[in-house]
Amino acid sequence: MLLERIKAEHPESKKKAKNTGDNSHYPFEIPKSWEWCYFEDIATNDLGKTLDKIKNQGKYYPYLRSVNVRWGDVILDDLKEMKFEDIEIYRYSIEKGDLLICEGGEVGRCAVWDRENSMLYQNAIHRVRFHCKIDSYLYMYFLWHYNNIHFLDNYSKGVTIKHLTKSSLNTIPFPLPPLSEQKQIVQKIEEIFASLDKITNSIIA
Repeated sequence: MLLERIKAEHPESKKKAKNTGDNSHYPFEIPKSWEWCYFEDIATNDLGKTLDKIKNQGKYYPYLRSVNVRWGDVILDDLKEMKFEDIEIYRYSIEKGDLLICEGGEVGRCAVWDRENSMLYQNAIHRVRFHCKIDSYLYMYFLWHYNNIHFLDNYSKGVTIKHLTKSSLNTIPFPLPPLSEQKQIVQKIEEIFASLDKITNSIIA
């Protein structure tokens, strides 16, 4: 039902959902009420602006690089500046709730932009903007898990420096739970992390 709603509200989505009856090609089994899908089914995915000191025009603005995106956090220390034209500001802006995924280096490293203000970003980062209030944090945790089980290795390209291209990112299968379950899953994960933080702090103290 959620995929049908997305298709109705966003006709540009590809809606390549797969039948849940056969999980043999996926990293784990999912409940029957869930569906396998791809980012292009449920979100828009765009890379940022390419840094080119000769060709870039406009005014200087701070922007995010992949080094600013850590697992679960965005670090705003050591921001660089790049020229952006006025017509490029909207195209390369990050909004609250966007999922930011590193394209190179440690591919898949990601965080959710949780700030009210917008920020510009370069082409070393994928900006994933979900449809229909899908929970960005849930997919951050999915990517975190995919990285831990080395599932992302199947989709990264390159010998010395790995890259996760836009086309590769759009071929990674992700589970799509109902919206109500998404919130519950994220809440439970964050409760567990909070408990682990308390245990860690008590040991250190």
